[in-house]
Amino acid sequence: MVICRSPQRPRTSSLTSTRERCRRDSAYGKSKLAEAIRYATSRRAVLEHFFIDGRAEIDSNIVERAIRPQTIIRKNSLFAGSEGGGRVWATVGTMLQTAKMNGVDPLAWLQQTLERIAKGWTISRIDQLMPWNFSPDTL
Repeated sequence: MVICRSPQRPRTSSLTSTRERCRRDSAYGKSKLAEAIRYATSRRAVLEHFFIDGRAEIDSNIVERAIRPQTIIRKNSLFAGSEGGGRVWATVGTMLQTAKMNGVDPLAWLQQTLERIAKGWTISRIDQLMPWNFSPDTL
């Protein structure tokens, strides 16, 4: 564990007293500042974890960027012409993005997978066709 001795850490304890002042003063009860303080204090434990553990990310942007292509494909599949076509489009698109995320050439993976299915690949071995198990060598 990476311990971070941040000078910002002591400021989290002052959030509680600031929140209490805003609660007492009804003029700030619905202000943007009071709303922000309530938000921060309700997530205080997570915020303190961020200051203590240097590995923790302050936001989820990395994950959001990684899943954005699948989300776009899923939304675009709504216009596939039919409900069944949309489901197939979303499924194939998600599998192709999964191949990319696993460092696999999507076209090579799809070609090999379809060839194996056409040759009678058994359902009991379907997990071997997943992108994370892809090997360009033919079996």
